[in-house]
Amino acid sequence: MAHPSSVSRPIGGHTWGTVITYNSATAPKDDLGMIRDEYDTTYRLCKYEIVFKNCGTPCVDGDVMVYNDKYNAKVTRTIGTDVLANRVAGVAFGAIAASAYGWIQVYGYHDAIKVSSSGNIASGDSMVASAASTGLALRNGAAGATNAEHLRVFGQAVAADNTTSVEGFINLNG
Repeated sequence: MAHPSSVSRPIGGHTWGTVITYNSATAPKDDLGMIRDEYDTTYRLCKYEIVFKNCGTPCVDGDVMVYNDKYNAKVTRTIGTDVLANRVAGVAFGAIAASAYGWIQVYGYHDAIKVSSSGNIASGDSMVASAASTGLALRNGAAGATNAEHLRVFGQAVAADNTTSVEGFINLNG
């Protein structure tokens, strides 16, 4: 019988007790695509991924980010036409400057995910990235949501939206 300490753990199984202290770096301080597990007593376990923000405009905390390359390394707030990209990557964790490296949240509670004012998100609704509104979430199945958007469910609302943001639980790469 294997000793309990030899039980296999998932890659990246280290959980950090410290808070991420940088965003918008001109060079990554960690490996691109690295997933970082963080635990705090307020929001419990959250997971973050280091990515490259690949567009000319910065993003702010709570923006819904999508991959814009087939390698899942570069992100933007705008859904494009490349069917190999356009998968929801996560939600911006703090501001990331244009053409810079930063962290996006891929798992756990986020207190202010940006929403479309027409999203009408209620507690318990699943959320998708909006193709019409850059960096915003919609309720899955909302009026104006296309079939392609249903492929981008990234989390669930834990409260009703306030027309600008919603509390939600993100569940990507978790």
